[in-house]
Amino acid sequence: MTMKGRVLWAIYLYKKGITKNIIFSGGAIYTPYIEAKIMALYAKELGVPEENIFIEDKAEHSTENIYYSYFRF
Repeated sequence: MTMKGRVLWAIYLYKKGITKNIIFSGGAIYTPYIEAKIMALYAKELGVPEENIFIEDKAEHSTENIYYSYFRF
């Protein structure tokens, strides 16, 4: 539910024009699936163009989400 909420909120901000791009951040922590890639797939299926989606897939917790996103983009 948390991941779904993150994706839906990002799409809402994108569609309202509040942001031009979305960064999804999160690695494979509790499952073999990389969270950022899964969220990006959902966003793409819900209408966000691929060129407006960025992925950071190294983060293992909230502080790293910010750190890796800041230095990668």
